[in-house]
Amino acid sequence: ASGCGYRPVPCSFEARGCEKRINARELEQHCESCNHRPVDCKHKGCSYQPNAEDAAAHSEQCGFRLMPCPYAVHGCEEWIQAQKVDSHQEVCDFKPVACPYESRGCPERIFSLNVRSHAEKCASRPVPCLHAKRGCQEEINAQHRLRHSARCVYRPVPCVHQVLGCTELVSHKHLSQHAMNCRWRPVECPFGCGEKPSLADSKKHAAECKFRPAFCRYKAQGCTQQMSLHSLSSHMVNCEFRVAPCRFQSRGCRAQICWKDRQQHLATCRFRDEVEAEPRSSKESAPKKSTERRRDWGPRRQGPEQMGAAVAVQ
Repeated sequence: ASGCGYRPVPCSFEARGCEKRINARELEQHCESCNHRPVDCKHKGCSYQPNAEDAAAHSEQCGFRLMPCPYAVHGCEEWIQAQKVDSHQEVCDFKPVACPYESRGCPERIFSLNVRSHAEKCASRPVPCLHAKRGCQEEINAQHRLRHSARCVYRPVPCVHQVLGCTELVSHKHLSQHAMNCRWRPVECPFGCGEKPSLADSKKHAAECKFRPAFCRYKAQGCTQQMSLHSLSSHMVNCEFRVAPCRFQSRGCRAQICWKDRQQHLATCRFRDEVEAEPRSSKESAPKKSTERRRDWGPRRQGPEQMGAAVAVQ
């Protein structure tokens, strides 16, 4: 009986779930087609052997099955094992990510592989102010750089005394301080002429100002008056110390007399006529008109330019 080909025997894959009992002579044939026989998974790398009847279901759930990247719609062409999809997503070049400067206002989402190139050109990337070398330490979005620079307190501006000769460009923040110390700032003329030369030109102006103090040309003769240069010519016309030739110059007198001493000289001049020496009537002795006296005794009116080095200026 034990060798009978028709004796019922259990399936070799009874442990895998097969409950059939088959004639002994048909056992081999049954095992080859038994739904509970183990089969290899068709996915590379998987060592699990499912029952033949479960092979299709296992294949659909196998962690080694190949799947397209979830970002295939963005351009990724890789096929990944199902069990590695999540880890691939984290490093996929086509994963949409926020711009590194999202917190500065950039709303764009870019692929991971483009993050660096986008960041280098992003309008919201931080850039230093154009006037950083002048002291501005602000970092501005690239798109706002020019607008910031136009109103930055460190922007260079010309000095307010540019019209007087200052060529410096000063930070707007320091403009007031510079203006107060600028060598080209206007200063009052010390002689009260009303002009306001720059500090740099003040010495030159003082040396040329028509209101600068000057001594009379006849200082050597005893005149101690000091006046502004523009008043000098009118003073010299009437100065008591002005020098004039003797009225008897035509008769040989070469004396140069101070105006205040003219009467004393005339009284003693050896070139005076006998007629001049005799007393005259009040009418005859009346002095000639001022034009004649000025011709005889007074110097011609001279301007400051004609006085030359004879004018002593303080």
